[in-house]
Amino acid sequence: MASSGLILPVIVAPSRPIMDMLRNEGKEIPKPIELTGLVDTGVTRTVVRTGTCSRLGLIPKNRL
Repeated sequence: MASSGLILPVIVAPSRPIMDMLRNEGKEIPKPIELTGLVDTGVTRTVVRTGTCSRLGLIPKNRL
């Protein structure tokens, strides 16, 4: 763990408000995606690959 940080399985999915909005609009709710995540307590942002956002129908904010 010391050389690479804490790595664990995570599930990425749209937030409850987004799922409620999609449901109210009659749109399909994307299925959650299982990934491997790295916990780094020294960061100030959460980073995911662009493809993950696309698969969930999410629009990234504050792209680097």
